[in-house]
Amino acid sequence: MINEIMNAISKILKDEFGIKIYINQVPQGFAEPCFFIRVIRNSETQIMDFRYRVTTTFEITYISDENDRDSRTINEVSGKLNNITDFITLESGDVLRGTGRKTELQDGDLHSFVQFTYFTYKERQARDKMEELEHKGGIKDNG
Repeated sequence: MINEIMNAISKILKDEFGIKIYINQVPQGFAEPCFFIRVIRNSETQIMDFRYRVTTTFEITYISDENDRDSRTINEVSGKLNNITDFITLESGDVLRGTGRKTELQDGDLHSFVQFTYFTYKERQARDKMEELEHKGGIKDNG
């Protein structure tokens, strides 16, 4: 599911901005401007039996062009990131809402954080069954 969410984020960034997107690592000599997407936190809470609630936090970093570090451009990107990560549509057609959205400016790069929460089921594992069961019983006479 994490890869599906990452693909959906990548697609909406590509559609909205049309610039290069790197996933999990930025290679040496990368092209600016670009986006960098990575998972920074994943937590799982058991809800009932084999049902779990999973919350995954993504960091989307916008690295602006070295020669054009205009704060207005960064502010526009920040606003658009908050809007486009409000709801994302996965390839399966499922829609997830982004929560806990926040942005920070660090060393001239924009860091945007968004969480997606979803439910998952884990497969039941086959368990050994009892081999034999003896049962003794009867009806008590005159009792």
